[in-house]
Amino acid sequence: MDNYIPEIELNFSNVCWANCFMCAKPHGAGNIPFMERPTFAALLKQLRDVRVGQYQTSGNGECLLNPDYAYYLHCLKQLHPSTPRWCYNNFSMMKPSLSYPIIQEQLLNKIHVRVESLDKDIFQTSSRLNQQLVFDNIKAFMGNNQSGNVHLTILYNNPGDYYNKCQKTLGKVPQYWPFGDRTKFPDEMEDIRNYFQAYSNQPIDIFRIGHCLWAERESAQPDGQAACPKIEIMKGIVWISPNGDVQACPYDDNQSEFTVGNILEEHILNIWHGPRREELLDKISQREIKGYPCNNPKCCGFEIENATNGRDA
Repeated sequence: MDNYIPEIELNFSNVCWANCFMCAKPHGAGNIPFMERPTFAALLKQLRDVRVGQYQTSGNGECLLNPDYAYYLHCLKQLHPSTPRWCYNNFSMMKPSLSYPIIQEQLLNKIHVRVESLDKDIFQTSSRLNQQLVFDNIKAFMGNNQSGNVHLTILYNNPGDYYNKCQKTLGKVPQYWPFGDRTKFPDEMEDIRNYFQAYSNQPIDIFRIGHCLWAERESAQPDGQAACPKIEIMKGIVWISPNGDVQACPYDDNQSEFTVGNILEEHILNIWHGPRREELLDKISQREIKGYPCNNPKCCGFEIENATNGRDA
């Protein structure tokens, strides 16, 4: 049996204290809040048999809310030192006392942080996070990361791009749009780059974010014909929920519709190569699943829709 899995996403947390308008509100509702040590220990034992292309450790919420997050990263590094470990993080909890050991021990190889705007109102309305806290944590991280131990990428998220994509793709105003009649936003990509460059001795790595209309699925008109835009990606990844359930797709809010096994009951390689996963991916590919969360696959596309200034980045 081939023991290679290109990517494993470890959902260490289903809990998040941000309230981002583009994020599905019920996500993670069907599972336990955090992956606990016995579950992780069982997984770690199985991973000794697996060649992993990379680990994505963001989870379905704020990974740093799991008190064992740094310990889990340390274990993964010990087990597979050459396998990249990375995550997305909003930096609201990435205070120096947490980020310093991550940097010094290179517990992560790369980390992505999303930034909406330098404008406090735009930033905080988008996510309900404290901008000064997030920015201070980013700057402290950059100051401690002058050696470049951890590759930090800023993902620039212009809310107007999200609005325009929703209008173009679904013909509707975003369900949780918090900005009232405001639909045009300045393009701040270079301003954000220049702002943070002052705190880093390395060139700032910044990209314009692509939007998945995850939060729109609850109100989107059903589309039984559109192809799943994620199917090829899903063939190379598995998602492991906090209770050990293995998911074939990350967009099931309740973490139940696409469950193909549980690592507490079966080896992850048997699940990866097993008939349940193969059959489910085939059903998704053939659009045999038409109910939520597959009622409108257009919501799961992740292409960049940069209508703000008419160019992609």
